[in-house]
Amino acid sequence: MTSLRSTLPSPPRPRRLRLLSSVAGVLIATAVVALPSPPAAAATTTLTPATLTTTQGSTGGQNVSVLRVQDLSGTTDNWNKYVEFNTRYAGYTTYTVPGTIAPASVTGLQVLVNYRGPASSTQTWTWSVWNWSTSSWVSVGTNASAPSWGAWKLLTFTAGGTPSAYVSATQGIRVQIASNNTADNADIDYLAVSLTTGTTPPADTTAPSTPTGLASTAVTASSVSLAWTASTDDVGVTGYEVFQGSGTTPVATVTGTSATVSGLAASTAYSFTVKARDAAGNRSAASAPVTATTGGWLSTGGLAPTSMRP
Repeated sequence: MTSLRSTLPSPPRPRRLRLLSSVAGVLIATAVVALPSPPAAAATTTLTPATLTTTQGSTGGQNVSVLRVQDLSGTTDNWNKYVEFNTRYAGYTTYTVPGTIAPASVTGLQVLVNYRGPASSTQTWTWSVWNWSTSSWVSVGTNASAPSWGAWKLLTFTAGGTPSAYVSATQGIRVQIASNNTADNADIDYLAVSLTTGTTPPADTTAPSTPTGLASTAVTASSVSLAWTASTDDVGVTGYEVFQGSGTTPVATVTGTSATVSGLAASTAYSFTVKARDAAGNRSAASAPVTATTGGWLSTGGLAPTSMRP
């Protein structure tokens, strides 16, 4: 016996439609709009040296690991916690950038040095970063701000130029330290690199546009209802403030484009303006004012005050 189901036509496949609402039998479809992604917030990563290579002169023999922790201050002289760079010296430390950081994403580079040694007038120590694009050392700073064998001082140098050029294709960074003569030694307790990736969005200083079309939509003996056209903003409008007359304190604060001001006197004319506000607290200029007169007690069906009754 032939199955009845096999002889019936297949039902049509349902059409997919995303609905916003159904009002009076009318279906309203919505479109999904992709907004631009905000710029990535700036992040900072601190790197400590993996190796120390001497190309001229010598060190006191300490291990590079002592350069990874800043733990000396004042005039402490703990030989095991710093590297002593002897007389006329040149050499470089290497750093490994995590694979999660693409060289092109590096937007800033600083060299941090906890230094104790001679003043620059006696012997200049210079720190440089290797530029992989130009195959050259780029000087970032010296010991010019450090006193002669005073307290340990953290020197911070910011590399100029294109920060991403200081990161190799294999995620490496090199920082050189060199002296200009044989006058003295220098001690370094900490030698790190601080990388900045991403960008910090600029502060929002743009106010929303001025609301337009302010109008009174209804009045009672004690209230006025208002409506206006929405403002625009480069980031987004978060709300509106309604002001009465020349007042500076809002009489109503709303997120939409309408508001009702209550507690008013009957048969009285009131003037209102509206300002838009964004998340950064920027306010627009005041809208053009609108004047509305509240209704009288009798005209609105309410009871007249005792003094007005016959």
